[in-house]
Amino acid sequence: MSTTRLAALSLVLLAVGIALVVAAGGPPRLLGAVLALVGLAGLITLALRLIEHLGSRGD
Repeated sequence: MSTTRLAALSLVLLAVGIALVVAAGGPPRLLGAVLALVGLAGLITLALRLIEHLGSRGD
């Protein structure tokens, strides 16, 4: 997956997840928490890719 698509998907999942957690109760709140965690994992993946890319530039 391209970096741009991963960034967009991660941000959307994080935003939708947070919105569900804040606005909903019951099972949708759990779904929102899962979506937010998946979005956060995507952003962490992007950060690790960036660190790897910046580190390889010095070689």
